[in-house]
Amino acid sequence: MVNTTVIALKKLCAAIKNDGTTWEAIPGETVPDVIDQITLAKGGEDPGGELATLTVTSVPGTASGTTKITVSGNGSGQLHYETSGAISLPAYHEDISSWTTWDGTSEITATDGETICVAEADSNNLAIAAGTVTVNANTN
Repeated sequence: MVNTTVIALKKLCAAIKNDGTTWEAIPGETVPDVIDQITLAKGGEDPGGELATLTVTSVPGTASGTTKITVSGNGSGQLHYETSGAISLPAYHEDISSWTTWDGTSEITATDGETICVAEADSNNLAIAAGTVTVNANTN
């Protein structure tokens, strides 16, 4: 059975984000889940106390050794990233101030095949959302 209230709230959340995220990409299957996503979209803290999921993709960048990263599912918080052969997601509210700050659009220097983790931080540089992807870098 389709829950029209959840769908309506997802559409509201996508409109609040205003970043091209479709309502179908908003996580959550219940009204409380989607309200938590709306809270995040407005820059608030996740009342559920769990790390939200970012969808991260990687395609070769324009220069050798770079990748073009795209992220969906984030709110208005500052993005940070780390790369390595094997990296894990930060814990909810883990301090990520030592990670590299990223503007969300610039190409990133990275090694093809390594893992990159992109995390969104609140105003205190504490992780509120994150996702990983295997780097697809320009190898020319």
